[in-house]
Amino acid sequence: MEIKALAKNIVNFLVNRIIEFLGIILILIGLLLFVALLTYSNEDPNFIFSNGNEINNFLGFRGSIISDFFLQAVGLISFLISLTILCTGINIIIKKKLLIILESFFFTVIYSIIGSLFLTFFYNNSFWLSINGNGGFIGNFLTDTFLVSLITLNEKISYYLLLFTIFLLFLISINFNLKSFLNFFKKILNLRNKNTIINKNDFEKTNILNNTTPIQENFSFEIKSKNKISQKIKFNLPSLDFLNYPTKKERTKPTNDKNYDEKFLEKILLHYGVEGKIKKVSHG
Repeated sequence: MEIKALAKNIVNFLVNRIIEFLGIILILIGLLLFVALLTYSNEDPNFIFSNGNEINNFLGFRGSIISDFFLQAVGLISFLISLTILCTGINIIIKKKLLIILESFFFTVIYSIIGSLFLTFFYNNSFWLSINGNGGFIGNFLTDTFLVSLITLNEKISYYLLLFTIFLLFLISINFNLKSFLNFFKKILNLRNKNTIINKNDFEKTNILNNTTPIQENFSFEIKSKNKISQKIKFNLPSLDFLNYPTKKERTKPTNDKNYDEKFLEKILLHYGVEGKIKKVSHG
């Protein structure tokens, strides 16, 4: 049984490391794609034109080709695709589930199609993407279908409906959890409030220590200030007026009490760490 459990643990360990490695690869792909899209230039060589101009893309020739393909295909929605790939890699590392890739791919395809249609219909003209516009050739293709007639029924409602759908599908593609997101911000706010309360209490304690006049002697301890050089604080002895003087009857009563036990009192004092001898004093 121990060998079987050990083999199972080894297999789980290796599978988790492979999944994490795949997640790291997706993170790198998402980052590289985002950088390639961000540094894209229409003067760089691409699939159609292969001129001899200097490549401006940060990733060189490969970055120019890949970014041109995405931007000419689906347009500006390509930036969301790169973020989806990046977030998918992070989710795979955290949750150790490969099924996340399929879910992200499915919703990415859907919001890419809707996003291309949205950009081509409402924001088609672009000086940066002069060939196929902001929606790419997929958006141009979709504008020749029956979908345009649905949008034109009420363009204002269609505008916000498509925008909301794109945003919602993007959040689903990155496996966004609203409850976890709210809990995360709630923890941050609680932590901030706790720090504020702690700082406030420290401030009040500092003021109390600085403004309070001690009334009891400190025999062997020193109070050290955080912001000042350590120094001894002198205390005033309590006044003897707080004590009541015993009467003559009270002073003679213990000596006349036959049940007065010196040994018992010595044990009580010894219990509190005081060692001494008690003797009866007779008053003549």
